[in-house]
Amino acid sequence: MTWNKRTIAVFAVLLLAPVIACAKAGNAQAAQERIVKRGATIFAATCTGYCHGANGTAGSGAPALAARGFDGEYIVKTVMYGVPGTAMVGWGQRIPKDDSAAVIEYVKSLNGIVAIGSSAPRPVLSATAERGHALFIDSGGELTHCSNCHQINNSGIAVTPPIATVPADVAGLRSLSTPKVVNATLDGRTFPALVVSQVRDQTKFYDMTVVPPVLMGVSPAAVTFGDHASWQHSSVLATYSDADLGAILEYLRAVQ
Repeated sequence: MTWNKRTIAVFAVLLLAPVIACAKAGNAQAAQERIVKRGATIFAATCTGYCHGANGTAGSGAPALAARGFDGEYIVKTVMYGVPGTAMVGWGQRIPKDDSAAVIEYVKSLNGIVAIGSSAPRPVLSATAERGHALFIDSGGELTHCSNCHQINNSGIAVTPPIATVPADVAGLRSLSTPKVVNATLDGRTFPALVVSQVRDQTKFYDMTVVPPVLMGVSPAAVTFGDHASWQHSSVLATYSDADLGAILEYLRAVQ
């Protein structure tokens, strides 16, 4: 092969292409993180202490915003136009456009829609914990993994709040109680549901009969909620062996 200038130039481009692509992805991620951080600063100065709590927690006059399962469209609508009949005003005309956009991205990040990087290094996992990670994270597109309802390190869907306490053993994992899952009746059908939010113009909840659960938003008058549903966490663990669940528990303990 003759290494003339043109050949060397083409070869250099081929070598550098992956590097350039990674750099562009890194720059986009860094830009997104800056926007989210800016939104967090604006939120802390404008919303925290007046209605909402710090870091998206519940405040004296408003509910929690973090890990609520809000979708992007609902967040944009609420931030820009407010919620009629409540203290939540529309911020679209009250603060600069870039500021409201940053707040929207921040609230999205609180609900797992915007993945922001973490400076913490990934923990070194044992072979069993690595297997647990593969079983937990829905990286292959299968609709049977834990990450269809749980989110860890920005991976997964935050249907439920973050896992605060890891069960002591497999039996404890299988028998987790689900007190917040109630019976919902909509269009003549009764099914287990996990309520996300109930505001004046819209009630949002997850339909727990399918995997992953479907987020629904309807008029409050269209749906009624009853007693605690018979739905159990064990119903979505039937495909996992005890060895599988043991590996998942080891993974959860490693990343907590």
